[in-house]
Amino acid sequence: MEKQYFNLISFFNGYVRSYRRMNLSSLHNRSMFTKREIDYFAHLEELLGFDAFIEDSKFDCLKGRSRPMDLSWWKWDARFDDEYFLYLALHLERENVWEKDVDTIQKSNALMIYRYYDAEINSERIYACSFTPEGMSEVRKAICAQDQTGYWFMVFEEEYQQADFENEEISIER
Repeated sequence: MEKQYFNLISFFNGYVRSYRRMNLSSLHNRSMFTKREIDYFAHLEELLGFDAFIEDSKFDCLKGRSRPMDLSWWKWDARFDDEYFLYLALHLERENVWEKDVDTIQKSNALMIYRYYDAEINSERIYACSFTPEGMSEVRKAICAQDQTGYWFMVFEEEYQQADFENEEISIER
C-alpha cells in the first residue's frame, strides 16, 4: 500500500476553527493546553481511520529507527499486512524548545505550528508552516486570544483584523 500524504495546512485550518471547542480558559495551565491539543489531533486521526498512540516509540520500518513521539498516527490494514503497521502517517511533537524544530522538518512532510505572545496586540500569534522535503510550501497565520469570559479562541489573522474583539460586547436578547 502506498503511503498517503496529507494537505497538512488543512489540519491547521480545522484546528483554528475548532479551537474554542477545546474549552480552555484562563484557569488552565500549559499542561492542560498540551493535553487538549494532542487529544484534538488524536480524535482527528480516529475520524480519518488511523491508529493513534500518545507517547509512542514504535519502530518505524521505513526509517529503520525508533523515536519517541508525543502523538503518532499509524496505518494498519490486515489486507496488506496483518502483523505490522504499514507506515507512520503522522508524527506530532509539541515542543517548547525552539532549536528542535529544524531536526523535525529535515527531509519530511511537516506542519510546524509556532505560538508566541505579541504585546502589540495583547494576544498570541500562531504561525503554521507546511514543509515538504523540497522546503516550505505554505504559511497560514492566526491569532489566539481570550474572550470576555476568559476562554481562549482562535481566528485567522485576516478575520481578526476585520473584527474588533476588544470592544465587542456580549448581549443576550430576551
